[in-house]
Amino acid sequence: MPRLILIAVLMLAGCASPVVYRDPQTGHTAQCSSSNVGGLPAAKHDIDDCSTVLEHMGWVRDE
Repeated sequence: MPRLILIAVLMLAGCASPVVYRDPQTGHTAQCSSSNVGGLPAAKHDIDDCSTVLEHMGWVRDE
């Protein structure tokens, strides 16, 4: 049973989708993603931190 829990956690870690940002002045793009093996909450936290930094610098989410 513990093995199944570990597999589920590792699979969920990949569920945090990367977010792409674009610099409106230059057109350059950057991607916020995570390779954190701590699970979905930790990966989402990494992506949120990256997004906050880019938005503070004036980058916009490229949807």
